[in-house]
Amino acid sequence: MRRLGISNYIHYISISWHVNSSSTRGGEGGATPSPPKGNMNLKNILLFIKNIKIDWLNILLFITLGLCVLGFIPIKNLDFRLGKQLLASMVLMSFVGIVFVRNVWIKLFLVWTVIRTFLGYNKFSYVTMNTIFIYIMFYQTLIQNIKQEHFNKVLNGICIITLIQVFWQILQVCGVWILINPITKMDFIFNYRDGLLMVTKPCASKAFTGLMSNTNMTGAALAMGLPAFFRKKWFPYSLMVWVGLLLSRCAGAILPSLVVTSLYLWLNHRKFFVPTMLFLVTGIVFYLLKFDKIESLLTGSGRLPVWKEIMERMVPKRPIIGWGVGQFKVFFPALQRTWNSDWSFIRWMQAHNEYLQVLVEQGAIGLGIVIGFIVGIFHKAFKHRSEIIKIAFLGILVALINSGFNFLMHLTIATLFIVWVVLFEKGVSYATQNR
Repeated sequence: MRRLGISNYIHYISISWHVNSSSTRGGEGGATPSPPKGNMNLKNILLFIKNIKIDWLNILLFITLGLCVLGFIPIKNLDFRLGKQLLASMVLMSFVGIVFVRNVWIKLFLVWTVIRTFLGYNKFSYVTMNTIFIYIMFYQTLIQNIKQEHFNKVLNGICIITLIQVFWQILQVCGVWILINPITKMDFIFNYRDGLLMVTKPCASKAFTGLMSNTNMTGAALAMGLPAFFRKKWFPYSLMVWVGLLLSRCAGAILPSLVVTSLYLWLNHRKFFVPTMLFLVTGIVFYLLKFDKIESLLTGSGRLPVWKEIMERMVPKRPIIGWGVGQFKVFFPALQRTWNSDWSFIRWMQAHNEYLQVLVEQGAIGLGIVIGFIVGIFHKAFKHRSEIIKIAFLGILVALINSGFNFLMHLTIATLFIVWVVLFEKGVSYATQNR
């Protein structure tokens, strides 16, 4: 058998490549060039390689899938610095974020999240990464499938779900508890201290949480659902949402609801602005006096001392890149020195302020990306004035304000925030096309 020279071997490979590409891509429609004719000298080989068009997207996809599969296979003697499953999540998130997500700030946040996780991780990082990935897939699914004709259907769905939540709260006020057991405001607040499980002193009054597990989630759900009622046929029903907000006793949700209602009335129905705001403010003042909430509102329900301690004990030590994704609940309980009688023995596993928590976990870089995203939202909102953009912007604004008092993005209710972002971006996209 005659041995093939290097030139003949390269010629054989190039012909095989051409045949396979033509059969796969439909003959002449393929992007692969024909092998050079004549002698296979170095010049022709380099010219042939230069003209090859590679489908980098498919190559990247196969590499991603390969690394993800590798992450879940128990291969012996295969030791990564990262856990293989965490590596799989990071690679998959990077691929989806870089290739599919169009919002530049969301893309940057995903990339920085992956980089920061690589620099330091533990089991909480894995949970956080998976949560972010699920949210991104939900976001991308909505972006690709929601059309302009779906806007009203989505808003109507939000209104119906919100009213069901209020209806459940009213049933609980009447003593009827369906699916949800009667709970006190602090039944589920517990933690470990000195090796013992310490349960906090429960409140005497019941918390009317509807279908949610605590008042913070109830208030956030109602507040983010409120802008969907800012339409002609649905606006009268917004009073029911305010009933639910007062029953939830969540000041962190009542404040943003008051802000967006004020903006809506001022921009669209100024003749109703003064009487409506007087009615709402009177109701809120009565609520604060009735349930002794004034001191709680001024002190942030124990949040202010904790925020001060975070700024003094955590942020200065790692201000640029932070402590790592999901690491707040690891390090702050060990550093915490703030206690008070109302929240005795509580270890703060969340900062109850998403901006502060991003600063702690992902540093000034992560917080800068979040601020860039917010500035971009405001810029587009002032640039475009369609109804869906206004409503979606108010929904986003509620979430942004509530995030200053809550850990909204760590709760399942964050999916409603994602819905508002998608409606906003789709509205901007259609408004730009129609200009």
